Amino acid sequence: MLTGALIGLYVVCFAACNLCFKLAVIRSGGVATAYFIAGNVLGFGCTLLITFALKRANPNVVYAVCVGGGFVLLQLASLAVFRQPLSGLQWLGVGLVGTGVLLLQLKA
Repeated sequence: MLTGALIGLYVVCFAACNLCFKLAVIRSGGVATAYFIAGNVLGFGCTLLITFALKRANPNVVYAVCVGGGFVLLQLASLAVFRQPLSGLQWLGVGLVGTGVLLLQLKA
């Protein structure tokens, strides 16, 4: 249960970190700096979270779920926040990654 929470927090922090970096490059001045700092703090949090998750579970599953789950959530968040559309083929790829993450969890 703790491992699942660590991985879930990693996925959220990964997406938030990347959103902060995107916001940092489209803003200017102090706001951009604040987003840049927030992105780095969240990124450091990702490092800690994945380290603790790796101590408790199979590295193959942890890496796959963290990276795959983070990618899927980031695509959904980018669509919601920045209105960045994906083509049907790109959505198929996101869906396949998400399906792979779910299948890994069923096996684990």
